[in-house]
Amino acid sequence: MKKTSNKESSNMLIKILKSRIFLTIITIIIVLAILEIILTIRENPSYKSDRFEILDNPILGYRGTETVEEIITNPNGSKEVLGRNSLGFRDKERSFENKNNQSRIVVLGDSVMLGEKVRANESIPSLLNKKTQQTNEQYEFINLAQNGYTAVQELEILKMYGIKYDPELVIIGYVINDAGTPDNGPIALMQGHREAINWKNRILKQAGMPRSCEVKNFFNKFMIVKEFQTKINNLKPNNNKSSVYNLWSPYYKDQCEWGTVEYAFLEIAKISKEKEFEVLLVIMPFMWMGEDISDLQEIYDLVRAEGEKNGFHILSLVEPIEEQGFSNMKFDSYHFSIEGNKFSSDIIFEEVQKILK
Repeated sequence: MKKTSNKESSNMLIKILKSRIFLTIITIIIVLAILEIILTIRENPSYKSDRFEILDNPILGYRGTETVEEIITNPNGSKEVLGRNSLGFRDKERSFENKNNQSRIVVLGDSVMLGEKVRANESIPSLLNKKTQQTNEQYEFINLAQNGYTAVQELEILKMYGIKYDPELVIIGYVINDAGTPDNGPIALMQGHREAINWKNRILKQAGMPRSCEVKNFFNKFMIVKEFQTKINNLKPNNNKSSVYNLWSPYYKDQCEWGTVEYAFLEIAKISKEKEFEVLLVIMPFMWMGEDISDLQEIYDLVRAEGEKNGFHILSLVEPIEEQGFSNMKFDSYHFSIEGNKFSSDIIFEEVQKILK
């Protein structure tokens, strides 16, 4: 009788415990759901921008839309308009047909190559065209750079537009934040965090990344997870590395992020062989002056090795810009000043001459 009573008491305790665990789980789910709703409402993705527009293209996602035009006078006295052309690039109108029989050079990249912080005629591609006019070279540099684009988007631009120009050379301007696909850019601002994650998943799928990457991003759709990740990322790891290294190195150690660069470089290499053009990978420096950032060389070396593996010509602007001093070359940590663009375009032009000689 006593044993039966003890057994009943034990069963009762188990039932009570299960009930409490169940209620606790339900309570946690309800609290998390309420927090998710609050954070989603607070996000309010109603940002209106005259700098970007959303595209139907599932890989590009968006493009810049600045419409400020500049009329410039060339050394030969002719005038041309620089702004956003009909294809949405910060360049004059250029025919796919090579009417002047020049060596055509397509320039891919983000806001650094675009020349976001300078006037259109002071961007690196514009300065390269000026150098051409000042020499006997028959080059035509075509600016297909777009604000905020990363490697997979640049690959898409090459396939959509770049190869139509029948280039002899494609220049890729690579910046440290080009690994992976950001989920906090224009799409997140204008359409919300979840749509930015959906876009990121499309890129991961395009790049053939493991299914686990999409699973990870499924959880990243939740605003609570985003908030938690932000808190974790703000914690400074005690690893004697620079804050810039700790900010960007996780993208290069995460196969879901760095893998998109490997994919894009490999595809560009395949296209270059098929269409018979050379590829020049230009590695841009991160010009942060707040601390020693020599540890970024590890990232630069990784990018260089990936480019070399795919048969690209490599030009690093890191060392020559460092020698000149960041303060003389920078507008901000990512972008060059006018002087920085002039200095960089001179070095790039010399490299182009070596490649196309």
